[in-house]
Amino acid sequence: MTRTLSIALIGVLLMACNKDKCQSIDMTEKSRGDFIGTWRWDKTSVRQWFAIGSDVYLEYTPANQGFEYYCNITADGKYEGYLNSELVHLFTLSDVEWEIKGQLDNVLALYIDCSQELLGFDKSNLTNDTIRIQEYPLNFHDEENNLETIRNYFVRE
Repeated sequence: MTRTLSIALIGVLLMACNKDKCQSIDMTEKSRGDFIGTWRWDKTSVRQWFAIGSDVYLEYTPANQGFEYYCNITADGKYEGYLNSELVHLFTLSDVEWEIKGQLDNVLALYIDCSQELLGFDKSNLTNDTIRIQEYPLNFHDEENNLETIRNYFVRE
């Protein structure tokens, strides 16, 4: 029993050490630099579905939702998210899952804190001062009211 407990404790300590060793990526490489900066939430496209009839698409904004959100993406791969000026998200962008840079495309998917969770940025067919982020960090998914987030739009400050 003591041996099992010791092995479990060592496993927990090793996982904690690995978390501390989570390395951030250099956001200045390739097209990643396009995403560095402070981005303020502009709007979110939300779909409402019904059992009968067509889906309805809604637009959520800071004005109609009653809060503001902005994020900082740093050159050294840190993400800081602020809800009404209070820090609510802080993590490391640790690795690139995929990256596309082309004439019309500029898309980047990054791992969060050395986990399997991804954060995707998209500037395709947008101005240089606008990015799309899928559901994260603002997810208005509400099964009870048949709502789901489609895309969050952020503008550069």
